[in-house]
Amino acid sequence: MNLSKDLFQKYFSNKITQDELCVSIGIWNTEFEQFLLTEMVHAYKHEDAEMIEYLIFTMFLAEEEINLSLFTDILNRLILCKWHNKHEDIALLLQKIRASESIEYLYKAIFLKPAYLEWDDNYAFEKKCIHAIAKCGNQEAVDKLNLLITDKNEIVRLCAVKQLQKLQNSI
Repeated sequence: MNLSKDLFQKYFSNKITQDELCVSIGIWNTEFEQFLLTEMVHAYKHEDAEMIEYLIFTMFLAEEEINLSLFTDILNRLILCKWHNKHEDIALLLQKIRASESIEYLYKAIFLKPAYLEWDDNYAFEKKCIHAIAKCGNQEAVDKLNLLITDKNEIVRLCAVKQLQKLQNSI
């Protein structure tokens, strides 16, 4: 198994195929899941934004082969870090996982305001966080959405109202 930056750069510059990348990084190896988690923790500890980008990409690539819920803790920590630019992808992964322990992290992330997202007046990241909170579908999610419906940002407020309505209709 090899998760070198060079390997990903070859893939992104079309020098190797997706299948070649998957074989090289070992997606189908039985130890891959644990290997990927170890690499993510290492990149997190070293604040290696480039490697986090490749590892998050790998999570989507290997989604069918790994248990995403094993990554909840590291994703929760990463969503609140300003040194990388993968917040939207992390919110999507947390939405798929639907772990109640992510609700507080997702809620805090709504107010994070990473510099690279300052231009986004559609608040796509914040909306993804709100959707992820709602997907948890428990009382804590309802409580956080209720807090958000009083937010001063109209887009956040309206998104929270919509998700709260969907959640209440499904209960």
